[in-house]
Amino acid sequence: MYTRTYGGFVTRFFIARRVVVDEHSNLFKCITEIAAPLGLRVIEVRYNVQHSRLSIVVYRKNMTIADCETLNRALLRDPDLIQETSDNISIEVSSPGINRNLKELFEYDIFSGRAVRIVMHTQPGEDGVHMGIIHGTENDMVILKENGTTISIPFEKIARGRLIDDDAVSPEKGA
Repeated sequence: MYTRTYGGFVTRFFIARRVVVDEHSNLFKCITEIAAPLGLRVIEVRYNVQHSRLSIVVYRKNMTIADCETLNRALLRDPDLIQETSDNISIEVSSPGINRNLKELFEYDIFSGRAVRIVMHTQPGEDGVHMGIIHGTENDMVILKENGTTISIPFEKIARGRLIDDDAVSPEKGA
């Protein structure tokens, strides 16, 4: 906690240190080693240092709440994880959600076959929004089937990608 004085008033504020954990870190690797035998793919790990809270997003097709509970219990029993974080850690395990924002290129492979809405970094006059079915990635490009046509979108040109309800893309548009 930090304090500052402004005009005779003392103001207290907290700086929450939320860290997105890099996939090459020991913590991410430790979680992945525990999740993989359960058939779960780790998508995102966030660690709030101030509150000793670890938030983990994992994915598997037809995932259930029981999968999240199983991973949570396994993580709490792992001494390597405790060593990487703190003794009083709180762990939250969740699924990506049906309207997940896709942040990394590998997520487009994970969600291949799902409908997506992509907003591009564009110049004036260019079409900046694409909706279709994800068909994976290739050479840092997202492959998308939109309006019956397969298109390749450079990942670096994507401003935002978000999973949408599969029904939002009609079969003739995405298939």
